[in-house]
Parts: sequence; C-alpha cells; structure tokens
Amino acid sequence: MTTQPIIERLRGLLETVSPKMRKVASYIIEHHKEAVFMNANSLAKKSGVSETTVTRLAYALDFRGYPELRRELQEHTITYMDLPRYVPKTAEDDMLGMVADMERAIIEEMLTTIPADLFNSAVDLLFGAERIYVVGTHYNAAPASYASYFLSAVRKSVCLIREIGIGNFSEVQGSGPEDVVLAISTARYPKDTQKILELFKLKKTPIIVITDSQISPIISLADLTMIVPMKFISFIDPFAGVLVLLHALITKVYIKDGNKAKKWVQDFNDFMEHNDYNSVKEINLLDLL
Repeated sequence: MTTQPIIERLRGLLETVSPKMRKVASYIIEHHKEAVFMNANSLAKKSGVSETTVTRLAYALDFRGYPELRRELQEHTITYMDLPRYVPKTAEDDMLGMVADMERAIIEEMLTTIPADLFNSAVDLLFGAERIYVVGTHYNAAPASYASYFLSAVRKSVCLIREIGIGNFSEVQGSGPEDVVLAISTARYPKDTQKILELFKLKKTPIIVITDSQISPIISLADLTMIVPMKFISFIDPFAGVLVLLHALITKVYIKDGNKAKKWVQDFNDFMEHNDYNSVKEINLLDLL
C-alpha cells in the first residue's frame, strides 16, 4: 500500500478512471469532512452513482472495500486538518504572547513546506504575467487586498476579486494563458473562491494557490500550490504566515528587475503624492532596495 496521502491518490485517479468513479472521487475530494461520516450507500447517493461504483473506486485505490477507504480518509483528515480549538481564557492569560507564539510557530512550519524552487516558480509566474488576478473571498479578502495593493505598485495590471458576481464575468473572460491568478483559500474554504477559479481554469489561466492543507478543495484547480499550515486558538484566522509569504513573493518580484520595478514604484508613489494620500511624505522607501 502506498504511503501517499489519500486525497492525493484520489486526485491521481481522476484522469484514469471511469466518469462515474471520477464523480465519486471528486465528491470525496471536495466534501471530505462530510464523506468521512458516510457509508457506501450514502456516498453513492450524494455522488449520483451506484454503491457498486463506490466499491470499485475503493478497489482501484487498492483497498479491500469502502470501509477501509473511509478509515484512511478519517485518519488523513485528522492528520492534515488542524481544526479550530476553542479554549476558554481567563483574564490572567497572556493572550498577546499566546497569539504571537502560535503565529511564530506557523511561520516556522511554513518554511519547511515551501521549498525554494516552488517559491521561485511562483515568483516567475507573477513576474512574467501580462495581468495578475488576485482572488480571495469572505475572510480571505483581507490578505488578498494586501497582495493586490502592493502588487499594483510593481506590476502594470492587477485585478482584485473579492466576491463572485456579474461584475467579474468580463474580467475572467478577458484572461488567458499569458496571465496568472493568485488565489488565497484557507480554513473553511469559501465556495465562491472555488467557483471563480473554475472559470479561470476554463480560460487556461495559470493558477497559484495559497492554502493551508492538502485537503483544500481548490488544489485540484491549481498549477502551483503553496501550503501555509494553520492552527487556531479562537474563531479568528491566523494570517501572519500568509502575509509573510505574500510579502516575500512581492518583494522578490520587485527585485527581479530592479530598474523597471523601481520605476513602477516611483510612479505609484508619485500618484499617491499627487492625490495627497499620505500625511508624511519625507520617508523614501525606494532607497531600501
């Protein structure tokens, strides 16, 4: 039996199995948290196939039956999905220290999950793109806005998409293989993000995904995936690791062609000054790089 994670094994089968088995595999990938509690009959009904098809999928993965596949899926979910832990706090707790320690641990773990060649490949895609579409909906809109704002200072055409709607249609329709999508989807994985990426996939636009787990449903749509593992001490998503990654990506894009990028940043700063956006104008950040 292979030690490859079950979700990755399911993705690996998508192009080789029958259409009905593909429906079951896709359903498990996209609804893993529900699937772990389903028997073969329930999963078959949800997937729109027969119970026999579910069993055949288990055989295709070298399991002796669906119950064995479900146990593997349950173990995988426990291993790869660090669910929120709500721990009662008292007034004496050092909340600032606790949050800082947790975010620091996330950053340190991220450094082990994103190798240099993967990071550099993402930089190359962002640097070479005609247009960059930054996608982050609901609670992921905040880091998406951060990325879009600073990418706009170093790239000539950046579009931020924070919700799905008719207004996004023309933006997606105008995309293509010469562009790139930078998508952020973590924790509860907003369905709107997945729907938007499916539209970009139809346009053959390369997709860079920043997410927090191998079971993230948008990984199947990605051309390049970077994992920032997350831990929770409250209902609030810990985004320090994601912001560090975005900071590093944009800075590397900036210095990849220093003269051209510096001109873009200068034009950006001139625009801000012309419109009197900043209270303090004496700080020249261009001299830092």
